[in-house]
Amino acid sequence: MKDKEKISNLYHYILYKEITLKNEMTSKHDILKTHPDTFDVLEFYKAKCRYELFKELSKDIERIISDLDY
Repeated sequence: MKDKEKISNLYHYILYKEITLKNEMTSKHDILKTHPDTFDVLEFYKAKCRYELFKELSKDIERIISDLDY
């Protein structure tokens, strides 16, 4: 695989994973609205942390990739 293909695949993965994590967080939030209990609050918080961490890491990865000369 060429470098451009690898980078393209990485971008697609980042977009797919971000959408997946955001949907998971939204789903947990919707469940929290219907019947909040301690477990649901913790599940939502866990999903939100995963999403925010992934966004931060993917920003760093995109910055690194954009600085590459390929």
